[in-house]
This record gives sequence, structure tokens and C-alpha cells, in this order.
Amino acid sequence: MDMRLKCLKLSSKKLHCCRRGKWRKYLQLIVDLLRRTQNIAVLRDMDTNDRRLDYMTRDVVTY
Repeated sequence: MDMRLKCLKLSSKKLHCCRRGKWRKYLQLIVDLLRRTQNIAVLRDMDTNDRRLDYMTRDVVTY
């Protein structure tokens, strides 16, 4: 659990300085880490209408 939380923190920092392709990959990683660390409230607050999301990433976030 500690390693997942550390990875989540590092991924969140990296997310802000990525281009669109890598941004999606980091967002998918963050969504998975949030799910695995049981941060469901944060997942529910995520904006799924962001124009940078492709259909697959949007499906992962809403799932």
C-alpha cells in the first residue's frame, strides 16, 4: 500500500508536465492506483468530459 501511494504521488507530479499521449498513460496509471488504494471519492470527482481523454481512457475512468 505504501509503494502504491508513493507511485501515485510521483505519477501525479509527472502528469502535469506530459504531452497528450503520455498524459493518458499516466492518467490510466493514476486511476488504477486510486482504485487499488481505495480512494473511490477522488475517482468519482474526476472530470470525464476533459477533451484530452480518448474513448479508452474515459471508459477506464468511468468504470
